[in-house]
Amino acid sequence: MDSSNQDTIYDLYCLNFNNEKRRKSMTQVFDKFGKSVNITWGDGVTLNDKRISTTITDQNKKRAWSTCYGHLDIIHKFVTNSTKEYAIFCEDDILIRNDFMSHMKNIVDIFTKLNLDVLLLGYLCENKIDQYCNFPEKSIIKPNEFPFKILEYTENNTVWGAQMYMLSKKHARALLEKYYTDYAERTLYNPDMVPFSADWTITKDGQRALVYPPIAIESNDSYYDDFGQLRGHSACFKFGYSKDLFG
Repeated sequence: MDSSNQDTIYDLYCLNFNNEKRRKSMTQVFDKFGKSVNITWGDGVTLNDKRISTTITDQNKKRAWSTCYGHLDIIHKFVTNSTKEYAIFCEDDILIRNDFMSHMKNIVDIFTKLNLDVLLLGYLCENKIDQYCNFPEKSIIKPNEFPFKILEYTENNTVWGAQMYMLSKKHARALLEKYYTDYAERTLYNPDMVPFSADWTITKDGQRALVYPPIAIESNDSYYDDFGQLRGHSACFKFGYSKDLFG
């Protein structure tokens, strides 16, 4: 599907790596929002991609590089192919609130008025971060018009995940300039550099904020070899899921 829809001022991109089941599932997720939402797919990056160093033996690091390059590839599509000033990027293992479209005008207005570079719409969240984290709140829309909080976060805050986020075209260009060439390779020789991983780089650069509660949550059908990862992702799903909102 082509994302160049004239009814919106943003494009929507979804990263899908050789997984037809997830692609069909995400198509069904977006189909419920009608013809106003179209997806441009990103095909993902294999572990044998020439950009992934052959010196890496850690499979987790290889997967992190693969995912990060996958995100950067769809960001590159946005910068080179789209005439729009904003884009939403997501991964293929998420659920999205049923009222997503009804809030998008306010989200775009917030993004513009706060002069944001990145706005997280979906991320890992297993507790009430508006109560347990000291995130400054930006209140620019009346609560009865927008039932979410806009919270600032920094690279030092424990906000992880790139499940769904919004970028400006200006910032998308800046991310490509910084990370799309030799950045990953240089991290192999400089341990002080930020790791080449989507939620260390793409979500942590620029003027940023998040929407709470998240508009997108990770579905509960992914498998993780690491027990801690498995527990954490499962806890995030249990905390965020509601059949009324996501069913």
